[in-house]
Amino acid sequence: MDAWHKACECIRYWAERRRYLEIAEPLRAGDRAAIAAILHRWEAEAARIHKVERYWEPTPFPIEDG
Repeated sequence: MDAWHKACECIRYWAERRRYLEIAEPLRAGDRAAIAAILHRWEAEAARIHKVERYWEPTPFPIEDG
């Protein structure tokens, strides 16, 4: 694997790690509101990245129902 691919893998690893760490504490604490807020933000980011924002409508996650 050349240096470019190693660097890309490293960047991808740290981005994923940040996401896991971001949601880890709310999961441990059972903080449903914080978990839902993170998931809504991630969902909005994905809609923007995939250029489907105009079709996407946020809806509640099952953990928000009760």
